[in-house]
Amino acid sequence: MNITPGYFVSLPHEQALSTTLYIHYGISCALNAVALYCLLRKTPDYMPSVRSYLLLIQTTMMLNDLVGDVLVQFVVLTPAVGFYCFGVVCRDGIPVNVPLALFVALGCLVAVGITMCFVFKHQTVVPETSLFKLNKLFYKLLHVGAWSACPVGFIVLLVIPMDYNVSDRAMNTYPFHLQWIRDRGSYYVYEKTDHIRVAGVIMIAGLAIWLLISNLIVWHVYYILNQILIVPSIFLCVPIIATTIATVADFGNIDMGQVATHILLLHTPIHSIILLAITPVYRTFLRSCQLTSEKIPAASVASVTLGHSRGIAISERK
Repeated sequence: MNITPGYFVSLPHEQALSTTLYIHYGISCALNAVALYCLLRKTPDYMPSVRSYLLLIQTTMMLNDLVGDVLVQFVVLTPAVGFYCFGVVCRDGIPVNVPLALFVALGCLVAVGITMCFVFKHQTVVPETSLFKLNKLFYKLLHVGAWSACPVGFIVLLVIPMDYNVSDRAMNTYPFHLQWIRDRGSYYVYEKTDHIRVAGVIMIAGLAIWLLISNLIVWHVYYILNQILIVPSIFLCVPIIATTIATVADFGNIDMGQVATHILLLHTPIHSIILLAITPVYRTFLRSCQLTSEKIPAASVASVTLGHSRGIAISERK
């Protein structure tokens, strides 16, 4: 079998990648647990609406990690338009559009949650007379349309026909060997047509515009919220934009796709760390936990020392 360097993932490399994803999932779960506890129990009464959005984003990120790190475990075949997966659900031979639909729909929910959180906070501080104040009906329609896009996209990807004969023929259109993915799990490869390239350019432009607008819209009105959301949105968009550019422009290799995937999956722990680090009430809670944990060993040593000294005193009296 003629393997082109940079376009092949060996079994040991795949196992190492799987182990890395499991470790990432464990760390992310621990951070998510602390973040959820703070959101549910330590959030001040004056920010319940923002908490609802942050809870939705945090929960969706947890599900996204479960799908990406455990159930699916994607390998993007950059610069080819395709992927294969070797996670738990991909080993049982289920249709490839099921894990793809799950992953895309959850990523869409995260993006919509971030956007709607920005819009909500922006609308609470914009004066009623401002040109940027949205009409109440339009605001409700925006909510309905944005949240509807995710389940609609999930259903479309779920029911769209996936012809493996077309996928196998598409493999032969690339100058490097890809037939080895047939033995690795669920897979699908698209032929890189002009329509695919145009769709890639539109996707790059759309993500860049979303990233710019969503992070500038409230920069001047709510700095802390912007810090909480800007980094996860960057970790979400930048790797997708980079791999799409590589795919459209025909450069890079599978290693680039793997790096982008790891960066993409980092958005959950990074979001949790920033949320806990820059929100004053959560930061105070974590410091109090640290002080409590430091006092417990000291108190234990003191009690042991006191008990020992009392024992000596009793022995001397006898």
